[in-house]
Amino acid sequence: MRVQDLERGISKQELLIRTEVPKYIQAGMDPAVAAAATRRLQDELGEMEKQHRIAKEWLDDYEQLEGRARSLTALAVGAEGRFDGLTPEERKEVFDMLDIHVTFGDVTHLQKPGPQCRVSAWHWDNDMLVPPDPTDGEWQAVVAAVKPLFAAKHFTSKYDIREQFTGMLHRLRCGLSWAEMPPTWGPVYAVRERQSSWWKRGAWPVAMAVLDAKERGVPAYRRPALPQLFVTGRFRGVLMTRARSSAPDGIRRTLRPA
Repeated sequence: MRVQDLERGISKQELLIRTEVPKYIQAGMDPAVAAAATRRLQDELGEMEKQHRIAKEWLDDYEQLEGRARSLTALAVGAEGRFDGLTPEERKEVFDMLDIHVTFGDVTHLQKPGPQCRVSAWHWDNDMLVPPDPTDGEWQAVVAAVKPLFAAKHFTSKYDIREQFTGMLHRLRCGLSWAEMPPTWGPVYAVRERQSSWWKRGAWPVAMAVLDAKERGVPAYRRPALPQLFVTGRFRGVLMTRARSSAPDGIRRTLRPA
């Protein structure tokens, strides 16, 4: 369950801040570097806590909706087979008593928790397919195309930028949130930061144009977002009196006011 996954992630992040960072400091890590790393971890923790709140709200809304649906289903099941002896006119009078409304709810909480990824939105809005992992030649072409957009030090990272780029493509194909990303392509915060810098500098569209995924790419994953349906039903008091006075004994015993 999404809420439980986030709770586990929050616990791990808190443990990392409390125990691992002090170990690195004791081992001689530069205090300024340690402080920067701690701020980064705390920022990620804050994002996970925000996502947890949103997911919890969604779950609470869903449970309330499910409870209403169970109540309405129980009412229908309880009435099954008890109207067989009624005439069509009598059945109409009984069903007129049910004030049933179906309304559409908001789809906000059905989306992936957290702010929308601008890179994903760009792929959706432009019908831009996500390319497969680049070959050696394709990667060299991407670097050559985007290099003018950055300072030289951008490409002298301690992380493998090609691996990070591959992780970005994987995330788009699978629709993962950053909290769900495995560390396969390096530290997640570093991959996220790299993607953000490529997006802000305009390098992402340039890289996609170089890779040209029209014939071999796949759509950026988009989670289904159907609106919630709220179904409510109740007995109308006035019609209830009429039904009780005109319906046979069998139906009289089955009807109860809401």
